[in-house]
Amino acid sequence: MQCCQPLGGNLQRFSECNFNDGPDRIKEDIARIREWQQKQTHLCFTVDDQLILAFLRCSKFSIERTKEKIDNYYTMRTLVPEVLCNRDPFSTEIQAVLNAGVILPLPKPLNDDGPRIIMFTYGSNLNPDTMSFSNVAKVIYMVLDILIKEDDRSVVSGIKTWSICKNIPSKYVIQVTPPLVKKYLTIVQNGFPIRIKELFVTECSPLFQYAYDISKLFLSKKLSERVCMVQVGKASPSNNNFRCLYMHMEWKAKVESYRDWFLENEKLKSNEDLRKGTSKTSSSVFGMEGSFRKLNID
Repeated sequence: MQCCQPLGGNLQRFSECNFNDGPDRIKEDIARIREWQQKQTHLCFTVDDQLILAFLRCSKFSIERTKEKIDNYYTMRTLVPEVLCNRDPFSTEIQAVLNAGVILPLPKPLNDDGPRIIMFTYGSNLNPDTMSFSNVAKVIYMVLDILIKEDDRSVVSGIKTWSICKNIPSKYVIQVTPPLVKKYLTIVQNGFPIRIKELFVTECSPLFQYAYDISKLFLSKKLSERVCMVQVGKASPSNNNFRCLYMHMEWKAKVESYRDWFLENEKLKSNEDLRKGTSKTSSSVFGMEGSFRKLNID
């Protein structure tokens, strides 16, 4: 068995109290998941022990739920290659999003066992001609993958997001389609071993309101109740904060440092031709049947 990184004191106590976490259970449950995974002909590769542990913790050590989320994680890499494949940090399209500073995990939580806070800046920093909605989502998933590997807090205590949404370019409205929103939300809700505790939105533009109206159709009831939208009359000072700029550059460098890992992980995805039983498709996973009535914005 590989060696899993230990939790810090407060996180360890939190995980033990909330998930019945512990060294003996970890060893036994990882072995059970590994035995299951070796029998999955469509997942013909080795899943890292640390990643298995992240899924176990996010699933509160439910073996069946862990199996389901691991399967989803790798299946979605097959079904949604436009955001979960071709993730070279030095490609032109990814560099554009990294330079825009869209996503920033903040270094300090609210308290010792509190969730990781992630700040999103959606506004004039975005250019729909060079940064498609899909490529913005791709970079967000890349950062989430890094957090899963490095940051136990994001897995154990979850995340809270703060989205600053002033002046999003209106040209994005033609890219934010209901099927696409549903697909990208499903990836986060069902595929990643990260628990979303709250989504806080400020300076909501008409475009973001439009996207949110679509999103409400696909968010789970629990997650929908965790969205808090607040109108603010002036731009947030964090938009021009030198410290935030410095941290954005640190995270850009971190994503770039993972280049080899992203490229090597291209092949780690489900092979639906080898799945026992019925192969999974976009329709069966994301439920794209039916039609959507266009939502209007002012």
